[in-house]
Amino acid sequence: MKHTDNDILGMGFASVEERIRSPRPAPLPTLLRHPGCEREGPRPRGPCCRLGNAFPTLALAVLLTAFLSACGASDIKEKRAEAAASNVVVETAFDANCEKLLVREINRAEKEIVVAIYNITRKGINAALVHAAKRGVKVRLKYDENSHHESKGMAGAIKYLQNNGIDCTPVKMSKESGLMHDKFTVIDGKRVLTGSFNYTSAASTLNYENIVLIESEDVAKNFLAEFDKIKSK
Repeated sequence: MKHTDNDILGMGFASVEERIRSPRPAPLPTLLRHPGCEREGPRPRGPCCRLGNAFPTLALAVLLTAFLSACGASDIKEKRAEAAASNVVVETAFDANCEKLLVREINRAEKEIVVAIYNITRKGINAALVHAAKRGVKVRLKYDENSHHESKGMAGAIKYLQNNGIDCTPVKMSKESGLMHDKFTVIDGKRVLTGSFNYTSAASTLNYENIVLIESEDVAKNFLAEFDKIKSK
C-alpha cells in the first residue's frame, strides 16, 4: 500500500525524510475483534487483545502445551516406540477390494470371529462366516436392530446366519441415542478389520469405501473391549 506525504505525517513523523530514516516503522492501525473485548478500535482494550496480532499463535501454543502436559509427551513417545517394536502390520483395501480382504481374513480364522456391523447383507461375506462356523470357529455378531426391521435383505441374512450356528445379537437404539454404527471385525484376538465398509452389495459394488487390516494383539484387545460394551440403549 502506498502512503501519501500526509499519511506519513499522520503517523507521527515530522517529515517524509524522518519516516525513511526511522529504523522502526510505526504500525498501521488494525481493527482486532475478539470475544470479550471492551471495545472495537485501533487498539482494543479487552484482555485477549492485549496480545495483539500474536493472540491466535500464542493461544494455539498454550493449548498445545496443555494437551501435551495432560497426555504426557514422554508417554506418547513411549507408545510410539512400543508400536514400532511390536511389528504392527497394516494393510489397506478400497472399494471392491474391501470384500476380498475381509473374506480372506475370515477364511484364515482359527478360533474366533467377532463382528460389530450396522448392516450385513452381502452373500459372499455371510457364506464365509458360515463356513468358518462350520469348521469350528466361534462367530459372534452384533448388529443394529433398526436395520434388521427396515431391510428384508438384512432380516434374511440374520436368519441365515442364526440357522447356521452364529450368535447374532440385535442392538436396539432409540431415536435419541442414534445408531449402532460400528463396522469392525476381530479375528483370533490378533487381527482387526475396520473402516467405512458396510457388509453390503452396495458397499462392495457401488460405493467408494475403505477397510484397514491391523495385525496387533493390543489393538484387537481394545476392539474386543468395545464389542463387549455395545448394548441396547
